[in-house]
Amino acid sequence: MIHPSLFLRRAILADATFSGASAVLLTLGAGALAPLLNLPEALLRETGLFLIAYATLVGWLGARQAMPKPLMVIVIAGNAAWTLASIALLFSGEISPNLLGEAFVAAQAIAVGALAELQYTGLREAAAWPGPKDRYELERGNPVSGLLRRGANHGARIGAPSARIPDRFGQHGVKLALGEFLGLPR
Repeated sequence: MIHPSLFLRRAILADATFSGASAVLLTLGAGALAPLLNLPEALLRETGLFLIAYATLVGWLGARQAMPKPLMVIVIAGNAAWTLASIALLFSGEISPNLLGEAFVAAQAIAVGALAELQYTGLREAAAWPGPKDRYELERGNPVSGLLRRGANHGARIGAPSARIPDRFGQHGVKLALGEFLGLPR
């Protein structure tokens, strides 16, 4: 389990919102969109039905305080695969959309790819942040305990907002504390 940062949570919720809106549009509007985009109605409707389930899963995931890391990896990999599959579909010759249809498929592929990148960045950031117990120690002014318990290779990042020593060292936090400890001039 990982404890998501606000960035990761927002990226997941943006994915759920975008997917939910697309699900409604594609499921209910497949009949109207098909001739406009020159895409098969069945493809649009089935994509919309899939997105209903996907948006529900991702919305549930975004609402949790702790997220299962394997499930997050599957979501990110799925978004990356969706992006590649959408572009491959355009070049495959299986469909023959008009210019508006090509733009529609390309735009959603770009949006999903951007969401995958944001989620990947957020997942890396969440893995680097200290857990809730460590955050509690750091926010209560006991940074050494929180940093030592977490370990240097597990990501209590020096200079991160929750890893700063409050009051005495001001805005520069741990950097000033380490400098003072090493006897460096301010």
